[in-house]
Amino acid sequence: IPTTIFVLSKKILFRQHVLNFLKSTPFKPNVNLLRKYQDIKSLPDNKVWGGELVTHSYNFNKLEQHKARQSLKLGHDLFIFLALSAIAFFYIETTRAEQRSSPVFTDRVILEPMSQTMPVLGRVVTNQSGIVATRIAERIEKLEVRIGDRVKKGAILARLSSDQLRQSLRLKKAELSRARAIGEKSNAEFKKKEQARQRIIALRGSTAFRQDRDQNSHRDLEMAAGSLKEAEAEVARAEAALNMAQQLLRDTLIKAPYSGIIISTHIVPGSYTRTGDPIVTMLNDDDLEIEADIPTVRALNLVPKMKVQGKLQNEVLFQASLRTVIPQENMQTRTLAARFTLDASSKRIRIVGNQSVTLDIPIGTSTRITTVHKDAILINKGNKNVYILKDNKAVKKVIKIGRSVGERFEVIEGLRPGDITITRGNERLRPGEIVKPVN
Repeated sequence: IPTTIFVLSKKILFRQHVLNFLKSTPFKPNVNLLRKYQDIKSLPDNKVWGGELVTHSYNFNKLEQHKARQSLKLGHDLFIFLALSAIAFFYIETTRAEQRSSPVFTDRVILEPMSQTMPVLGRVVTNQSGIVATRIAERIEKLEVRIGDRVKKGAILARLSSDQLRQSLRLKKAELSRARAIGEKSNAEFKKKEQARQRIIALRGSTAFRQDRDQNSHRDLEMAAGSLKEAEAEVARAEAALNMAQQLLRDTLIKAPYSGIIISTHIVPGSYTRTGDPIVTMLNDDDLEIEADIPTVRALNLVPKMKVQGKLQNEVLFQASLRTVIPQENMQTRTLAARFTLDASSKRIRIVGNQSVTLDIPIGTSTRITTVHKDAILINKGNKNVYILKDNKAVKKVIKIGRSVGERFEVIEGLRPGDITITRGNERLRPGEIVKPVN
C-alpha cells in the first residue's frame, strides 16, 4: 500500500510542477496535450502550444530534480503515517479482542465410585393396575370413558341407574323421622313417670302415703325408661339405614380409585351388573417399577438404594435404585426377584408396562475413578479433546476416555480431579480464547 501511494503521488506531483513551471513562461501551453503525456521528455517535438512552435529549449533538469525531492519527502511522510496507523489499528483490535469473552457452561472433573457390572434382563411392572368393579347390583345407565382415556383419581367412569335407590333413600328418611318422633314421645312419657315417682316419694311419712302406689310408680318409671331406650335404638337404626341408602346412591357413580389410563372396558350401557362385576381395567403408568431376576449369588450382595444404570431397547439410558430383593428363590432359574424404582430424572423418559429393559448390576468391589461430563468431549479426527478453564482462558487438551458412567466418561489420561471443563459453548472456541462461565 505505501509503495502504490508513493508511485501515484509521484505522478501527480510531477504534473503539478510542470503546470506551475509552464504558467511562468511567456508561452500559453496546451494543457490537454500536457495531460496526455505522463513525462516531459515523452512530449513529441514541434508541438504547437497556443499557436506558437515550442521545442525542448527549457531547462527541465532542475524541474525534475525538484519534483523528485518533493515526491520522496511526501512518500516518506506518507509511509510513516500509514505504518503508525497500522500499528494503532492492530493495537485497538487486540485490545477489543482481549476485552471480549465468550459465555460458556462448565463442569468439574470429579472422582466417583465405579464397579464392574453384569447385564440383567428386566421388565417394567406397575404397582397399581387391575379391574375396577361395582359394589351394587344395578343396570348400567352410561359409560363415561373409552379405551385409552387418561383419567384422574376420583373421575367418574360409569353411571348406574339410581331411580330406585333415590326412592329407597326417601323411605329411609321417613323411617328416621318416625323413629325420632317415637323417641320424643317415649322421652315425654319417661319424664311424666319420673314426676309421678317424685310426688309419691315426697308423701313418705304422711298419712297420704301408700306403699302400693310407691311400688307401682317405681315399675312405671322402669317401663318408661325401657321404652325410651327402645326409641333411641330405633332412631339409631333408622339413621344407619339412611346412611346405607345414601352410600348405595353414591355407589351408582363408579369412580377411578387412582390416576391412570383405561386399558379395557367390560360393560355397555343397558346391561345389568351384579355386585363385584368388572366395569373397566385401569393401569397407573405414573407408578412404575422394574423387576429383574438376578442370580442368587449376585443378588445377596446387593443393598437397598444401590444405584444402577438401565437401557431401553431404543438405547435410551436411565437411572434406577434398588428398593428390595424378594427373599424367595426360583428353584428353576436359581434367581431372586429384585424391584428397582426409577429416579425422578428418569421418569420423564417414555416407559410403558411390561417393557423389556437391561440393567447393569454391580458385581465387583467399588473403585474411585476420574470422570468427565460427556458434553465436554469434542471428537476431531478420531481424537478426544476437551477445553478446560484456566485463568479465564480456554485451554485445549487431548484426553483418553474409558467406560461410560451415566452421563459421564472415565478419564484414563489428560485430566485431573478438580479441572473445570467447558460443556456448552465449546464447539466454537479457539485455544487461548477468553471465556466467561455463566453457571
